[in-house]
Amino acid sequence: MRSSFDLLLGRKTYDLWAAYWPFHDGWKEANQAIKYVVSHQSYPSLWEPTIFINSDVVEKILKLKQGDGKPIHVWGSSELVETLIKHDLVDNLWLMVYPIHLGEGKKLFQFESLENYFHEVGHHVSPQGVQMIKYDKRIVSLDDLSS
Repeated sequence: MRSSFDLLLGRKTYDLWAAYWPFHDGWKEANQAIKYVVSHQSYPSLWEPTIFINSDVVEKILKLKQGDGKPIHVWGSSELVETLIKHDLVDNLWLMVYPIHLGEGKKLFQFESLENYFHEVGHHVSPQGVQMIKYDKRIVSLDDLSS
């Protein structure tokens, strides 16, 4: 969170964050990052630099990923994350699990199993009980392909 990165956000997450972060300097890395926003429309923003991705989302994100820019972080944006995973555009995944229960909620991933795409490589629990779990992309072996 304290390294240099760019952000890729869905419109709902972006709208929430853009209402707060331009007016606060507690996370300068996010304010300095290029914000790539997947949305059906572009609109004026106070949180610059912001670039809207309105079409050919997978192709444009693949080009960003292949470029020489900063690492791209996605926060929130669960529908966008699922699209990225389905198109093999996620290298690693950090899940932060807070020790609270808020009712039914939305299923985090709509596909069959996270383990089909990623394997756990690290786990840490903060003093407040927040679990931080790192997953790396699962590399498919030749044995996996033959079965």
